[in-house]
Amino acid sequence: MGSSEGLIRIPTGIIDGVIQGGIPLGSTVLVKGCPKSGKSVFISQIAYNQVKSGTPVIGILADDSKEDFLTFTQELGMDFSGFQERIQLIDIFSLRRRRSSLLNEPIISDPWDIIQFMDAIKDTALKFLMEQPHPHITGFISSMNSLFFGMEKGIVYEFFSLLKDFTLKTKQIWFIELNSNPDVEAMLNALADGVIELKLTEDGRRFLRIYGMKRTTHSKRWIPFEIGRKGIVLGR
Repeated sequence: MGSSEGLIRIPTGIIDGVIQGGIPLGSTVLVKGCPKSGKSVFISQIAYNQVKSGTPVIGILADDSKEDFLTFTQELGMDFSGFQERIQLIDIFSLRRRRSSLLNEPIISDPWDIIQFMDAIKDTALKFLMEQPHPHITGFISSMNSLFFGMEKGIVYEFFSLLKDFTLKTKQIWFIELNSNPDVEAMLNALADGVIELKLTEDGRRFLRIYGMKRTTHSKRWIPFEIGRKGIVLGR
């Protein structure tokens, strides 16, 4: 954990060298890009690095089930099974199909209700802090497109605003995955404290850039990266 002039930065284990050591605490970070550009790997790798360091993690899964997420990450060398006490995965994907919460999940009676989403996040965060006090919590949403599929843009704005306010007040960090979407992208770019953009070129190369990050000096140049057996590795 790094700090400068009272600003606490949380290392990601991926892009710290280009953002002055880490993400400023209290940030809501948008991770956007085209499908297959590496967004899910990026977010999963940060979550894994956080739990390994002892940080509690909350994950909202709307793209895949909990089982599929854990299989996907294990294939990348990220085995969350040894850190079950530090990670809570809220499986919205499966909940919308079975329409009831499992015993060990936060109770969400309506998986389309953003207030219940926020209550689940708040309840899980409070539980973590009561059971294992820690300076901060890291969260992620995979992904906004699936979570709010078919909903009005105003609902997306309201949820993102609520999450941003909660993140800042409670000194957490949240990463929100978004497939490129002109309808909401400009709005979320403006709301987010940080924006990280990934792209996949036609010849199969991957790049990322820090589009913006509050209270951070950084370049906007595209940085090449590869996805290997241990996740994302930046090039030069």
